[in-house]
Amino acid sequence: MYPGWRQWKAVKPSIGTKLREVEHIGYQMSGRMHIILRDGAEYDTEPDTFVVTPVGNDGYVVGDEPSETIMFGSDVWRIK
Repeated sequence: MYPGWRQWKAVKPSIGTKLREVEHIGYQMSGRMHIILRDGAEYDTEPDTFVVTPVGNDGYVVGDEPSETIMFGSDVWRIK
């Protein structure tokens, strides 16, 4: 995902909501993401870590470096 990318802007046209209603499981290869959960919790992902993001999430790329994550499981979707 590129700098300035925001999850809800990319997925809302296809799912009709700002929050993703599926769990994300992946490996963060590079870059950083800021994650916001439905319950108000927030955290940043770091490079070279495994990431589990619960149902009801939004997120955006932090900084000027692209964020590259390998996603596992059934939540595979194309980012525009």
